Amino acid sequence: MRAERVLLAEDNAVNQKVAVSMLAKLGYRADVAANGLEVLAALERQTYDIVLMDVHMPEMDGLEATRQIRGRQKDLMRGPGSSRSRPMPCRATARFASPPAWTIISASRSRSTN
Repeated sequence: MRAERVLLAEDNAVNQKVAVSMLAKLGYRADVAANGLEVLAALERQTYDIVLMDVHMPEMDGLEATRQIRGRQKDLMRGPGSSRSRPMPCRATARFASPPAWTIISASRSRSTN
């Protein structure tokens, strides 16, 4: 099993099962969130290296969730005593067959030099 932490944001149960199975075949274990609100809650609990985000979800779509994640990253960088040496970058955005449309956020964890 690979060490990277993956969060899959997908509201469709069949797509969740397919994606989790594909990721497992590649050696990844993924946590699943069914909407953007669950994504934000998951990110409060732990850090992920990769977030695979469905764009069209109920309650909060992937685009709004991504905007809020980016806003939180900026706040972390500005906050006093921040342990982050650089922001978690968005490395790629991809759209596949719709539905589902996916947004891929790759977050590199920065290492503290203290």
